[in-house]
Amino acid sequence: MPYGQACGQAEERMRYVLDHWRGKQGFAWSFWVNLVALRAALFLAQELLAPAEDADYHRIAIPVLILSFFVNGPLLVWQIVGVLRAGEIHLADTGSQAQVWGAQASMVFLIFLSLGYALQSWQFTRERVIRESYFITFERERRSRYSVEVGDGVLHFAGPIELGATARVREVLADHPDVWRVILESDGGNIYEGRGLAQLFGERRLATHVEGRCSSACTIAFSGGAARSIAPGGRLGFHQYRVDAGYEVVIANPADEQARDLERFRKAGFSEAFLARVFASRPGEMWFPEVDELVAAGVVQAVTKDASR
Repeated sequence: MPYGQACGQAEERMRYVLDHWRGKQGFAWSFWVNLVALRAALFLAQELLAPAEDADYHRIAIPVLILSFFVNGPLLVWQIVGVLRAGEIHLADTGSQAQVWGAQASMVFLIFLSLGYALQSWQFTRERVIRESYFITFERERRSRYSVEVGDGVLHFAGPIELGATARVREVLADHPDVWRVILESDGGNIYEGRGLAQLFGERRLATHVEGRCSSACTIAFSGGAARSIAPGGRLGFHQYRVDAGYEVVIANPADEQARDLERFRKAGFSEAFLARVFASRPGEMWFPEVDELVAAGVVQAVTKDASR
């Protein structure tokens, strides 16, 4: 572009700025174009340039704040002063006050709106601290209380049976389709998760095995095994159910839940004589049948320390 042409365009822009500042561009043009349209375009630009939900502009805070100051400071003053002066000229020429008052009311609204966008710009420059949702934090804490390990086709579950345990085991099994046996070592936990594990083991025809101790809800999971075995020193513990809450849980009835699991044990092949004693022990107590009792009652089919096929 020739130098002279460039200078001419610069002069035209400066003349445009000065004409608005002096109120010489006409009331309607000053209000609708230089104020409303330009301010709307700036608001839209800020919305489009807003950082992503998990991002911020703290690394370029100074440029962002300088730009925000110019847009919401000197530029806004230029816009408003020009409209006010154009309004004075319009009022003197026409005597119409309604349009001028309406423009003034609109300017008050735009001032507060601009202040809001200025605050938003400042917030864009604050470093965003990503916090995990309560659900994710709680789920990670629950998973930390038990372990799920796989090796040589055997899955070893150790620790309390927490909420989400079934989903976790299902994920691991999906990654290890060669698993054929599950070793359980748990003092129990959530009976609904115990049922979920039992169903999962049954669907996949997995054998269940106990080498140490498997009590309460763990025995439900154990009952789902296609083949069930126990080590010579292993122990299965049974007792009555209870609701571990400091308040009344209307939808949970321990007696009804026991009846459901009695039927589950019955279908798994537990003898009626054994079932009569399963929930005889109080919630704070535990019945550990001898290994030969477990075999005779059909609770386990084999007594073995060997975890191989």
